Amino acid sequence: MQERISLGRFLFYDPLLGGEKDVSCATCHHPEFAFGDSRQFPVGVAGTMGLGPDRIRGNSSYTNAPVGFTPRNSPTVFNTAFNADETGEPTHNGFFFWDGRVKSPPKSKPQTDRRV
Repeated sequence: MQERISLGRFLFYDPLLGGEKDVSCATCHHPEFAFGDSRQFPVGVAGTMGLGPDRIRGNSSYTNAPVGFTPRNSPTVFNTAFNADETGEPTHNGFFFWDGRVKSPPKSKPQTDRRV
């Protein structure tokens, strides 16, 4: 069990899993901010520095264009093991994000590197 916990922690803090390989899950869902980011709208990818309310927006590492705010907040990840599935029942296999666009991580398709 300890190995699974260590792996989960490693993946949660690994920026290589982020969209532009520059942010980890913990960047927007930081333990210091109750696993959220304490912002109305998160910075998301390409934040140049800081955490939570102090995070600064930057430019895309792919296009060098300024990155805008994400038009929804970063919900806490507390109790995500009980997110609802398509029937509305809480389950470890439930949906992530407010709009349900991603199913639980083990069932998700891995993202490919768009720079290749």
